[in-house]
Amino acid sequence: MAVGGEGPAPDTGTVCRGSVSGVSNRSKSEATRANAGSVIRLRQDGGLEHLVWAHRPTLITVPHRPSEVSTTSPRSKPLAADLGARGFVFVGPTTAHALTEAIGRDDAHLVGWHRLGASGLFDAASGEPPLPA
Repeated sequence: MAVGGEGPAPDTGTVCRGSVSGVSNRSKSEATRANAGSVIRLRQDGGLEHLVWAHRPTLITVPHRPSEVSTTSPRSKPLAADLGARGFVFVGPTTAHALTEAIGRDDAHLVGWHRLGASGLFDAASGEPPLPA
């Protein structure tokens, strides 16, 4: 089914070539294809998960005030560079940082917020990540 449940779904190749009316920017659809290929090629080196965790922090900084929450981190810059070197496009430090927050590797929740440390990847009180070596 197509998005919204009406009619047949377009084939993936058509969507990725940007010829479906819902894809308004050809370069974005081409980037999606390029990034998908990069993810597949990464499988021979342990996969995207391995690459992201290779850039894990030794200590997670826990913000106390909204002004301390950043859209990038010192760790997201080399991760973005590594992703770019492996063929990913339109992936900069902000996107890399958003990825690490989305998977719980970095936590931007403020001290005292009920979601702080919810990923279970680190001790919210100390900021020390009990991550595998």
